[in-house]
Amino acid sequence: MGAPQCVLVGCGPMGIAAADNLTEDVRDGRLRLLLADRDPDRAAHARTRYAELGGSVEVVHGTAEQEQVRRAVSRANVLATALTWKDAEPIIAYGLGRGVPVTGIGQPPGDPRQLLGESARGCRALLPVGLEPGLTEILATELLARLGDGTGLSVLCGGVPQQPRPPLGHSSWFGTRLTIDQRRAHAVRRGRIVEVERFTGTELVEVPGVGVLEASHDAMQTWPADGPLLSGVSDMTQKTLRWPGFAEKVRLLAAVGMLQESPVRVGGVHVVPRDVLDAVLAPRITPRARDRDVTVLVAEGVARHGPKPERRSLLVLARGGDRSAVSGMALLTGGALAESVRVLLRENPALPHGVLRAAEVFTGHLLRDLLGRLRRHGATIVETDGPAVHRIAPARTEGGPYRRSFATTDRGPDGP
Repeated sequence: MGAPQCVLVGCGPMGIAAADNLTEDVRDGRLRLLLADRDPDRAAHARTRYAELGGSVEVVHGTAEQEQVRRAVSRANVLATALTWKDAEPIIAYGLGRGVPVTGIGQPPGDPRQLLGESARGCRALLPVGLEPGLTEILATELLARLGDGTGLSVLCGGVPQQPRPPLGHSSWFGTRLTIDQRRAHAVRRGRIVEVERFTGTELVEVPGVGVLEASHDAMQTWPADGPLLSGVSDMTQKTLRWPGFAEKVRLLAAVGMLQESPVRVGGVHVVPRDVLDAVLAPRITPRARDRDVTVLVAEGVARHGPKPERRSLLVLARGGDRSAVSGMALLTGGALAESVRVLLRENPALPHGVLRAAEVFTGHLLRDLLGRLRRHGATIVETDGPAVHRIAPARTEGGPYRRSFATTDRGPDGP
């Protein structure tokens, strides 16, 4: 009987990072990999990248709907998807229908337990597991477990270019469509979930070794916050990190209608403003050959059970190019996905069937394994009893004291 096989669908940056992480298991003879991607160039790149591993890593050019890929999934011990939820959902449903455990990084539009329903009852579906969602909820839940109910939580997460350039001071390692959709965002205030406007609540934070970044409300969904894992929080915010000035520019784009998804008539032709914006921005936000990112995840908790507040913080930092050929964003996202594959391959009777949330699974020694492996692959992880970042002040760029942005500079406020 040979080593178990993982089918990993998606050979983009996140999928390649997960495959890189899993090759240590392949080299030890503990795993076989089959990688699939619909893009012929990505498939060819993966084939070249893992050629030295011979038949232990097979690469297939094909979509998730093609029979060759589906046959491989039906024989696999675990299925992993490094795709958006929309692209991954059909192959996830196919795998679950054949009793194959699944994991993936795609952010679902709602609670995956409701979306997948009965299809996961007979096996395990561990998702979504990436950076966000994934590591964000894992660390927030860990802090809540340490500090107890009534804890206030703050989560900051984002990847920024080490050398920002105009017009947004931002580069996208996820493709050429910025994640700036005007979807709902949420926070927890006094134990209740409230709706907040995305890219508001802006504040400046100084991250050790990075510089001054801007934090603003991100699209935290309600299903992690109102679940049993985080139901004990008194207050919670989740904010995205960018170089200062980004949120104000996004709000301006929204105000003038450039994020609108419905078509408008221009010179007798119907065009979608958001499509025009994406096309114009694509060459300006696409990483160049020597561009490198730095990805930051901060989870801070404060418990006020006694006369003196008790604090705990976790800081995760990953830089592209430090010890890996992948971006910092991919290192963390792919690392979490790879560790989920390992968890699903183990014989663990204590792990229930059905849809599992990452924060339910990655506790105790499994969390230590995850963080330890991320460290070995180049991430810096710091735990402290104080704040992990220095909060400077609210960023009042529209007429307030802080007006510095990156429309005309290639450096962050404190360097790259």
